[in-house]
Amino acid sequence: MPKQVFLNELSFEDVPVDEQQGRKLLGKLFGLLRKIDSKANGIAIVSHEKLMQLQIGDCSFGAWARSDRDRIRRIKLLQNRSPFSHDLERMMAEARSELKYKYDSQPACGLALADWYEGLAVSVDVDPWKKKCIALLRYLLSEASNGELVEELVHVRNASSDAHVDAHAEWFSLADDGPTTPDEMLRLRTRWYPNIRFAGEVKEQIRQLLAGSPHFYQIAKRLAALQRALEVWNNSGVLEWGIKVTPENEGRHDLCKFRDIDGEVRLFEWHARYTPGAGRIHFRIDQMRKGIVIAYIGTKLEK
Repeated sequence: MPKQVFLNELSFEDVPVDEQQGRKLLGKLFGLLRKIDSKANGIAIVSHEKLMQLQIGDCSFGAWARSDRDRIRRIKLLQNRSPFSHDLERMMAEARSELKYKYDSQPACGLALADWYEGLAVSVDVDPWKKKCIALLRYLLSEASNGELVEELVHVRNASSDAHVDAHAEWFSLADDGPTTPDEMLRLRTRWYPNIRFAGEVKEQIRQLLAGSPHFYQIAKRLAALQRALEVWNNSGVLEWGIKVTPENEGRHDLCKFRDIDGEVRLFEWHARYTPGAGRIHFRIDQMRKGIVIAYIGTKLEK
């Protein structure tokens, strides 16, 4: 899968520039996207508008590129790679109950998704967005505290200039290797996730996923993160998951009991979250095997 880039819609709003300055900023943004695409060997862009309709001031990408067929072709190629149909607002709406972010008291969709999907935000090169990282507040629904929203400060990768791209060399170097279809995920499970086993109906739940869908991609990324955590675990200390993993509230334990690999019903109290929507991966820690057993992948369990 290509690396994911999320346009920061706030950086396009109320930019006080004339047409000439707008064209210059669009040219810089286009060059930046091309550099990111080249460095990442392919990107998927998620934006609040299709690229040709993006505007800075009164100038749009379509108007800027109108006299240059090659520019138009390259813009469309970049946008067409997105697996999310360009619909940033839809993605946020599907995760709304789980995912709330604010920048200076404003909802920040692109920045939020860049953080949640571990991607890169891209902003117009104007203040206050000329930063390689942008701080915003994240509010997560905490089932361990009776469904209250827990506030935390996060820093999101951002690029508005070539220098910022170079500053994120580590992100570009991260391997994005993994299964591309549900069949591959199951058939080559021991290759991708040697410390993870599937119990119950998990295999069927995976088979029902659509290859290339946002859900499949996010589940694959969450499983890869769990595997990485298990590989460095010394089997005695605390597991450092690297993603949002929490125990289920005690009042919901009855919902989290599933038939294990050996046929016994056990509590699978830990869960990782994925989006779009309120996705859950329920598992238990298997200390004897230095691994985990997953018993459920699907939408949030309800009474």
